[in-house]
Formats: sequence, C-alpha cells, structure tokens
Amino acid sequence: MNHPIFRQVYLYVVFFFAGLFFYYFYFYNPALYYHLYQPIFLFDRTFFQDFLVYPGGMAEWLTDYFLQFLSLRFWGALIVVSIFIFIFIVISQLLKKFNSGKFILILAFLPLGFLFILVNQYNFPVVVAVKYLIALVLFSGYTRTEKYLKVIYILGNIVFYLFLGGWVFLFYILLCILYELLYRKNYMNKISAGVHA
Repeated sequence: MNHPIFRQVYLYVVFFFAGLFFYYFYFYNPALYYHLYQPIFLFDRTFFQDFLVYPGGMAEWLTDYFLQFLSLRFWGALIVVSIFIFIFIVISQLLKKFNSGKFILILAFLPLGFLFILVNQYNFPVVVAVKYLIALVLFSGYTRTEKYLKVIYILGNIVFYLFLGGWVFLFYILLCILYELLYRKNYMNKISAGVHA
C-alpha cells in the first residue's frame, strides 16, 4: 500500500472530498436545509424519552443533535461531507475484505454518487443517510467478529433494531445473511480445499 500509485490515488480521494466540501460550503448551503426543517434538539430527559418509544428513534435523536449545526455554513458542510467520508471508508474497508482488487476505490465511490443525488434534494431526510452509515458500521463489525462471539452480536440485534428502525435494520440483516451464505461459505470451502490438497 506504500506504492507511489496508491499514494497518488489516495491523494485524488483527498482532493475529491475537499472539492465536495467546497461544493457544499459555497453552492449547496446546508443552512437552507436547517431553515426548511427547523430541527429542535433539547438536552432534556423528556425530549430524549420521546425517541425511545419507537424503533429508529435513537438514530433520529442522534441525527437531530448534528442537524442543529447545519445552521452554520462551515459546520453544516463539514457534517454532510463527513457522512460521505465515513460511508466511503466503511465500504472501501469491506471491499478490501472481500478482495475486490484494484476496483476497490471505484466500487466504493458508486454508493456515494447515488447518495450525492439524494442529499442535494433539500427535502431528503438526512437521518436516512445516517441510519445506513450506522448499518454499514454494524455490518463491518459483524464481519470482523470471531465466530464464537457472533452469539453476542446476534443478541445485540434487539438493540440494533431499536436504534435503527425497520427498513434499515432489514438492510443490515440482509447484508449479514449474504455474508454468511456467500463469503463465509466460499472461505470455508477454500480452507477445506487447502487442507485436502
């Protein structure tokens, strides 16, 4: 990974996200999103408890905390770009695990293009992007968890469901199932083939 070509590619990635920040700071203006939704966030027990009564409420509470900073142009642009950066990092790390070779960066950028189109609509709920980021982080953790610890992770699904809510939790579960059915099965077959060789 210390090869000059890799360093040059990652330099382009840095320039890309710097350009993205420039775009959101000067052209998109997240403050307009804030004024459209006027998200209210209170450091209050009653306010917090209102988000505990339905699945996905915790992720919405967390998102509302950050949305209040969208009223400030710099911090708003930084928050939006940070979502892109974290999604890119998690996806690229997952692709490295699945041996996607030289196409890792290209494949990691594909979801960002789709997200870019959605986020540029001022009526797009940012909480959706935050929930999918959390789901990807949880899935990344699942792929790194040792087999004997997976039981603890599975028991944690109750909390994950309450945190994420229905559809995004289903997305996370489907990723875990596909991982077990496709990647894990192929990995175990390669190991057994190596033993018998």
